[in-house]
Amino acid sequence: MELTSTEKLILLKIENDIETFTNKSISELSKLYYASDASILRLVKKLDYKSLKEMQIEFGSKLKISNMINNFKEDSLFETNTNIDETISSITALSLYSIFRTEENLDKKAVEKFVNIILESSSISIFGIGNSKNSASFLNNQLQRIGILSSLQDSVHGFLMQTGFLKNKNISIIISNTLKTKEIKFILNFLKNNNIPYLLITSNKNNSENEFIKFARCTIEYSINSKEKYSFPMISSFYSQIFIINIIFNRLIQKTKDFKSKIEMGNEMTLKWNKS
Repeated sequence: MELTSTEKLILLKIENDIETFTNKSISELSKLYYASDASILRLVKKLDYKSLKEMQIEFGSKLKISNMINNFKEDSLFETNTNIDETISSITALSLYSIFRTEENLDKKAVEKFVNIILESSSISIFGIGNSKNSASFLNNQLQRIGILSSLQDSVHGFLMQTGFLKNKNISIIISNTLKTKEIKFILNFLKNNNIPYLLITSNKNNSENEFIKFARCTIEYSINSKEKYSFPMISSFYSQIFIINIIFNRLIQKTKDFKSKIEMGNEMTLKWNKS
């Protein structure tokens, strides 16, 4: 529903001073915004909030997250006098930043294409190294749970050996934050030079003109916090990768025929097993 000029002005004032908005009553806001109570409540309704209080709570949460991100210290990992509250705040900021920024910048068409390629493939070979290895393992487990033939390779040798036996309609999925590690570059060069199709999940910090991105059948990019300059433990990239994988997993389920009945049957069999 399109906002009126008055409603747009109210929203602009809210966004410019969220803290005031979250701490005032509707009568106080009316005076501050030079608007009637009815105008504010119409805006609340148009933005799909059930009440002014609900909108204030959500905007307050966004402000809290924004403050956490802005106050994040690059070297907080190595500050020995950091207390537990500061540690929790830093981890929260990195985790939420990566998810929110990834969601904002996510190429939905690329996600749909990525999912469709998986569904069209007879088997999937997955590779990730370093921090991305855990994400690769998670993706492999999720695919296997819904009956997709996939395998995880945790060494270059193992990946190359398996690739040699791949047949038509097989696809590789490579998960890498930088695309710059020796192992990732070797594997991607091998796939590219042998014209073997692959999909990429990587950071949007990489240049779109990167030869590996250009050759990939499809690439999904995620966001990371630029303040997180150390590669260990690289929290923001991990949460972004898991966020992307969960989206892929859900879309695969939604595109799989009779999946609900299969899940119910699996749950019933598990229940019988536990009772036996």
